Amino acid sequence: MSEGVLLFAYNNEQLDYVKQAIFCAKRIKEFTNLNVTLVTDTPNQIKKYPFHKKYIDHVLPASKSTETQQKKFYDGSDYIDATWKNFSRVSCYKFTPYEKTIVMDTDFIVSSDAILKCFNTQHDFMINRYAFDLNTTRDNSEELLVSNTSIPMYWATIFYFRKTNKTRILFDLVQYIRDNWSYYKLLYNFVSKTYRNDFAFSIALHILSNHQTELWPKIIPTLYMITDRDNLVDIKHDKMTLLLKNGEKEIVASLTGSDLHVMNKFSLDRQIDKDFANE
Repeated sequence: MSEGVLLFAYNNEQLDYVKQAIFCAKRIKEFTNLNVTLVTDTPNQIKKYPFHKKYIDHVLPASKSTETQQKKFYDGSDYIDATWKNFSRVSCYKFTPYEKTIVMDTDFIVSSDAILKCFNTQHDFMINRYAFDLNTTRDNSEELLVSNTSIPMYWATIFYFRKTNKTRILFDLVQYIRDNWSYYKLLYNFVSKTYRNDFAFSIALHILSNHQTELWPKIIPTLYMITDRDNLVDIKHDKMTLLLKNGEKEIVASLTGSDLHVMNKFSLDRQIDKDFANE
């Protein structure tokens, strides 16, 4: 297998990431027909969804994570505190069965074949430099840099890599940064209390670019996103209906024919339940 998508699903007390991954894979199949491999530390959980075999080609069991951290997961104005297991992204190179791989978050909704363009390039690594909030009234300038006085931030929500010596070094370096997080947190002067793949990849890319900006990697065009204060209201094929938080008000919006990162995982979960009722 030369091309495919790699997903990671590590459940916590509140969120079923395996269910999200199956829905994500279903959309990938519908719009791109790519092979999908799922890495999870709860492989038995997938048996709850016997129809998963239509969408996920391979399930790879992973060891139970001994590294955890707490995070607030918002559903609009409400939130819960839960475990966040986001340390496994550094293992992409080891887990992928593909020569050319797209890695994406399970809350990334594919509604087009745009990601296929990555496989038609000669680049060995591609990632998003900018994320475009569908609510254009919000100021997201703080997401442009790792910190106010630091380096450009890249979004690890979705990225593409080809197996080369350079990308192997990249993932080794990301793991080294993860394992020495306290040091790099001070060095790059950011205040995040939790480990972020976005930051770790940004630091590694900065180092491998000889501490110069935007020489490498190449950029995946346009990452659309909504925050965890927004709500995904409906999905019909490639059209999504959204409620975007704007102060005390909400803006009704829609997106058609474009992929979307939905940070409110609870609103995504409600849409998945509606979809799976027809399976």
